[in-house]
Amino acid sequence: MKTKTLNLIDLYRYRKDFIWGKDYYASIEDNRVVSSILYSKYLEAKKALELHEFDTNHEELLKDFISHFSLKEDIYYFISKLTESDQVNEISFLQAQGFRRLTREYLFEYREFKTTSLDTVSILCETATNKDIKHMIQICKYAQPIEFRDYLFHYPDFFKDRLDNTYVFHSASNPENILGYACKIDPEKNIFEFIVPPTQALSFISFLVTFVDKYIHFEKNENFSFIVNENIKDSLDEVQEKFKLKQVKQVLIQEAKNRDKVKLLKQWGNKIQIPVPNGQVSNKSKIIDGTKTVK
Repeated sequence: MKTKTLNLIDLYRYRKDFIWGKDYYASIEDNRVVSSILYSKYLEAKKALELHEFDTNHEELLKDFISHFSLKEDIYYFISKLTESDQVNEISFLQAQGFRRLTREYLFEYREFKTTSLDTVSILCETATNKDIKHMIQICKYAQPIEFRDYLFHYPDFFKDRLDNTYVFHSASNPENILGYACKIDPEKNIFEFIVPPTQALSFISFLVTFVDKYIHFEKNENFSFIVNENIKDSLDEVQEKFKLKQVKQVLIQEAKNRDKVKLLKQWGNKIQIPVPNGQVSNKSKIIDGTKTVK
């Protein structure tokens, strides 16, 4: 048996789909693919790969895949997003290989709701521009658990063709202070991912109110679905009461390299300016585990 990353000729030879933007890593016996992993860059990150499809009965291929990319390609993280309702075996398989849960992602369907009027909301929503990219990257870094802020965030390339479908939220009193953003993750579907730091959890409904006014009422677009993760846990019950929950995914992660977590804590905790609800910026509070704030 040999393992390799399939190229275009291999895809044709072994009758694999031509899925642009994704690659295959496969084990080959007797000139046929017996097992494969479909993967791609994660968030356009330099050091992280996302596993989209894999065979749960080929443990050795997964081990070889991780070893190959962590050594030859210098990849630090391997990510997989799996639906809790119908991918139980896949979740158990990855957990048995050392993957651990990074977060949960919740997919909701928008429907008309009445929570508050725009007159009571002090947050504004605007279409993102190039000048916002630097701020959005900082927001995305802060939205990650601190030990993964070195590579798990949206890179500039992520926004390259998405700016027209990316929206930033800022306080009415300070337009320069971006508090969070939402971006369409699939150009063919009206699904937006909301990137919200833990400090903004209680403001999330306000984000939705202003987004609906901008996207539905002002731009006259169709209804949409949206993805949030556990960062908004303080508002999650309220969101579940008002919107239809369509899907829950576990985001699992495997670290390929051991790193000095204390060093990363100091590096990123002191480097990132943290947006807070009153429109000011602070770097005094630091997220330790993605769920708890210490001062």
